[in-house]
Amino acid sequence: MVIAISVSSHSTWVLASEGSFLFDMPAQSLSKSLQDFSDVTGIEVLVDAQHTVGVGAPVLKGSMAPRSALVVLLKQSNLAADKVAAGAVVLNIVKPPSTPWPGDDHPYLTEVQRAVLAALCKDRLTSPGRYRVALKFWVAPSGDIIRARRLDTTGDDMRDQALDSAISRIKIGKAPPTDFPQPVALVISPGETRGESGCAIGASLRPQ
Repeated sequence: MVIAISVSSHSTWVLASEGSFLFDMPAQSLSKSLQDFSDVTGIEVLVDAQHTVGVGAPVLKGSMAPRSALVVLLKQSNLAADKVAAGAVVLNIVKPPSTPWPGDDHPYLTEVQRAVLAALCKDRLTSPGRYRVALKFWVAPSGDIIRARRLDTTGDDMRDQALDSAISRIKIGKAPPTDFPQPVALVISPGETRGESGCAIGASLRPQ
């Protein structure tokens, strides 16, 4: 749901940003501060209501441009002005840049992928290439995969059950090095066809 904090339409963001407004807001909920901001500046603020639930805003006092005032009000949130139009501003979630899993370049990763692929390719039902699923597991000092579980479903109950059985029996064959990051979250998705069986894998690893 998107809530629109409606205000008078006589101002535009561009014009308003050229001047300053006098703000006198206490520390309060972000939704209330955004409403007060609109009342003062005449700028309509559009934001998904769920992004302001339980979020506060700091004290805002003094004369400043609307853009600067918004920066202050949004300090305690993960929102930022995404789109600016005449008389309105849209706030959206700021997505942090993705961080590569620290084990992406670890040589042991190849052993893990090879073992998982070999185990799943033994059964046509679990052979990668026709579904997407995320798995989470640890590798014991013995080289066995332990505490394995699916993080989602393939959409097929029989396949899910077969996967649960298969991943619980996977053996890497080598003990994990002490510097290998765990747990491992492995995403299996359709990939390049491999062999006559049609078993294929497109896998990536990410931290859980």
